[in-house]
Amino acid sequence: MAEHNELSFDFLSGREGDFMETVMDELKAVPWAKLVVDDINASGGLKGKNKAKLFELRFGHGLHKAGIQPQYEVPGEGKSTLDFGFTSDGHQFHR
Repeated sequence: MAEHNELSFDFLSGREGDFMETVMDELKAVPWAKLVVDDINASGGLKGKNKAKLFELRFGHGLHKAGIQPQYEVPGEGKSTLDFGFTSDGHQFHR
């Protein structure tokens, strides 16, 4: 395993951790986000191993702040899912 240092991406800086705590608290009761927040908390919280879920939550938070209500884990191709889908101006978007 690589050592953690200032050039490593497998940790959160204090500012990132503080921001994500705020995001998690803000979204904990929002239906689509509750699943992600609960999963992050069940997996140890603000840890490097949760970086994928933390990224999803941060991306969804951006949509939320823009007034967009995303759907989480929407159907993709075959049996796959996409992190988010939403409708804006009558157009469907999937990430």
